[in-house]
Amino acid sequence: MKFLVADDHAVFRVGLLYLLQRLDPEAEILEASDYAEALEIAEREDSIDLILVDLLMPGIEGYSGISGLRDRSRSAPIIVVSARENPADVQASLDNGAMGYLPKSSSSEVMLNAIRLVLAGGMYLPPALLGHPEGDQRVAGLEASFGQPRLSDQVARSLTRRQRDVMRLLALGRSNKAIAQELSLAEGTVKVHVSAIFKALNVTNRTEAVIIAGIFDADEAP
Repeated sequence: MKFLVADDHAVFRVGLLYLLQRLDPEAEILEASDYAEALEIAEREDSIDLILVDLLMPGIEGYSGISGLRDRSRSAPIIVVSARENPADVQASLDNGAMGYLPKSSSSEVMLNAIRLVLAGGMYLPPALLGHPEGDQRVAGLEASFGQPRLSDQVARSLTRRQRDVMRLLALGRSNKAIAQELSLAEGTVKVHVSAIFKALNVTNRTEAVIIAGIFDADEAP
């Protein structure tokens, strides 16, 4: 696999390099220390599998660097890795084309699982956004642009058909209320399904459930 790591802090770039080498010891890892360099690499390289980019780097203000990277490397999903941990930054990053947002305070295992999730075609949202009312509005239409989550066969077999439907929407960051509206269920019924999913997957929150479940298409599950 080929990765682009863009961060103006060399020490953190090295940490991400070690993390990606755990994922793929043979990976080719391209480095950039600012947005200008990252944009140049993204335009030059046509087979990047994933871009990891710091939100705040020299060269470009705001979130236009993220949209610029997406425009230059449309096939490569983007994960923002940032020290900033507020829903507004997460939402703005998603609006500009990111498929994931990782706080730099995340553990290496959380980062690794989130990277696997995005590489498989899904979207990683930190706890700061999951269940946040404004965040639900921001992610509501992302499935139309980036496809549906796909659940691993092992996890799919442990859930009922309705629980798989709920899990698919959890993976898209939907709130219980939004899930209830989409599936024509009572919100209380959705809460029961979510609790059952947590129990089946042996997790305690939505983020863990999405990471453990992986990516899925409920229609393909047994």
